[in-house]
Amino acid sequence: MKLEQVAQKLELERILQRVMRYAASEPGKEVLKALPFLTEVDVIKTELSRVTELKRLLEQEEGFPLEGIYQVIPSIQRAGVEGAVLLPRELHQVSSTLRSARVLRSFLDRRRETFPLLWQVAEPLYADKVLEYNIDQAIDDSASVRASASKELLSIRRTIAEKYEQLRKRLESILKGVSELGFSQEEIITTREGRMVIPVKSEHKNRVPGFIHSASSSGATVFIEPTETLELNNEIRSLQFQEQREIDRILRALTDQVGQSRKALLANSATLAQLDALHARARYSIEILGVQPEVVFQGALKLVQARHPILMMSHGHVGTVPLDFELGDRYHTVIISGPNAGGKSVAMKCVGVVILMVQHGLHIPASDQSVVRVFRKLFVDIGDEQSIENDLSTFSSHLSNLKIIALGADEDSLVLIDEIGTGTDPAEGGAIAAALLDSLTRRKAFTIATTHHSALKVFASETEGVENGAMEFDQETLTPTYRYKSGVPGSSYALEMAARLGFSEELLQKSRERLGFQHVKLDKLIAELESSAQRYKRD
Repeated sequence: MKLEQVAQKLELERILQRVMRYAASEPGKEVLKALPFLTEVDVIKTELSRVTELKRLLEQEEGFPLEGIYQVIPSIQRAGVEGAVLLPRELHQVSSTLRSARVLRSFLDRRRETFPLLWQVAEPLYADKVLEYNIDQAIDDSASVRASASKELLSIRRTIAEKYEQLRKRLESILKGVSELGFSQEEIITTREGRMVIPVKSEHKNRVPGFIHSASSSGATVFIEPTETLELNNEIRSLQFQEQREIDRILRALTDQVGQSRKALLANSATLAQLDALHARARYSIEILGVQPEVVFQGALKLVQARHPILMMSHGHVGTVPLDFELGDRYHTVIISGPNAGGKSVAMKCVGVVILMVQHGLHIPASDQSVVRVFRKLFVDIGDEQSIENDLSTFSSHLSNLKIIALGADEDSLVLIDEIGTGTDPAEGGAIAAALLDSLTRRKAFTIATTHHSALKVFASETEGVENGAMEFDQETLTPTYRYKSGVPGSSYALEMAARLGFSEELLQKSRERLGFQHVKLDKLIAELESSAQRYKRD
C-alpha cells in the first residue's frame, strides 16, 4: 500500500501543517512537507536526538537565530548560467541568507560541547564575508542599488540630481508664466514617459511651444514638454541610460561572484533549511509535551500515555484521553470492540499516527517510557472509499484493501483495519475477517482491527496470539469514557442506549429474542465484567 494513502488516512498532513507553523523560512517549510519515511533505526534515533537537543536548547536559551533565510536556490542556480544577471532583490536575499549561515554557525560553534548533534549539522555551513560585504556595499536593505556601489554610479547620480534641479527650476519659471496667462489650472510639474512636463489647458495647447506627451482622461488638460527644456530633458535621459548600464555592470559582477560560489551556497541553503525544520519540530514537541521514545526494529510496541496529536489541537493535553497500548509480545493482533463513537477508531489511529510521527523524525505526545517499533510497511483500511468511477461499493473497496493486506503484510508490517468484515452479511463478513486475522497473526504482522462482530470477540479469546481490547463505557450514564482496556471485549450497548432513548420494553424484549440467548448472554457477560471493573476502580 502506498505510503501517501496511509498518511492521508491517518491525517499526517494536518500534523505537518501544525509543525510548519513554527518554520521561519519557506525552505524550512518545504523540508517539512517532504519529510521522508525513515526505516533505519539508527537514522531515526539520530533525527529524534537532534530534535531533543534543539528542544533543550530552546528551553535554555532565549532563541535560535533563523532570521533572514530566503529561498535562494533558483537565484544561485541561475547565477551559474553564462550571461545571467540577478536582480537587486535576489542579491540582497543571497547576502541575507549568507549572513544567517554565518551567524547560526557561530552560535552553534560556541555551544558545540553542549549540543554536539546540532553542531554536526551546522559545521559545514559556509561563511563568505567577502561576498556578503560586496553585496551589502552595493545593495541596501530595501533591495535598491546604492549610489556608492561604484565611483562611476555615484558621479552619474550626482550629475542627474544637478540636472534635475536645473530642469525643475526652469519648468517652475515657465509654468508660472503660463499660469499668469491663464493657460494652466494648476502649477504642478509632473512626469510622463520619464520626462518632466507641465499641465496646459487643451484649448491653449498651441500657445505653449513644446512636445505634447499625453492628455488627461477628460481631455481638458494636455501635458507638454516645453521646447526650451527638451535639451535638458534629453541630457537627463542620456544620463539615466548611463546609470542603468552601470547598474547592470555592477549586478553582473556580483552575479558572477555568486555563480563562482554556487556549490557552497547551495549546500548552505540545504543545511539552513534542515536546521529550520529541526527548529520547527522542536517547537512542536514543546507544544505537545512531546518526548523521544525508545525506538527498536524488533520486539514489541509499547505506548504509555500516548495522546492523539490531532485531538490535542482541539481538546488540549488535559482534555485528550491518553492511551496505553501494547502489541507484539504475547500477541500480534488486537481486536478492539465497543459502542459506536466510543473511541475504537481513534485509539487505533493514535497507534498508527504515533508510529508515522516517529518514522518521520517527530517527537510524540506520550510518556518517555514508550517503545516504538519501526515498520517497513504500513497498511490501513479506514473509512468509506466507495467509488462511482471505478464501480466499487464500500464493501468491494473494503475487500480490495483486505486483498492488498493479505498479499503484502508480513512481520515488518503494521496493519490497521477499521470495522473489519462490515458491509455484507455479518456471518460471511465475520468469517472473512477471522480468516484474514488468523493469517496475519501467524505471519506475526502487527495488526489492530476494530469490530462490532461478536464472533470476532470469541475468535480473539480462543486464538493464540490474538487479544481482545475494549473501549470503556460508563453504564450509569451510557456515555463513553474513551479509555482503552486490554484483555476484555467490549459491548456495543445498542439495546441499553435504545432503552435510554425511550424505546418500548416490548420492542426491546422482542429485539433480545431475535438476537438469541447466546448473543444476549455474551453481551450481558461483557457488560458485567466492565461494570465490575469500574466498581473495582472506584473502590
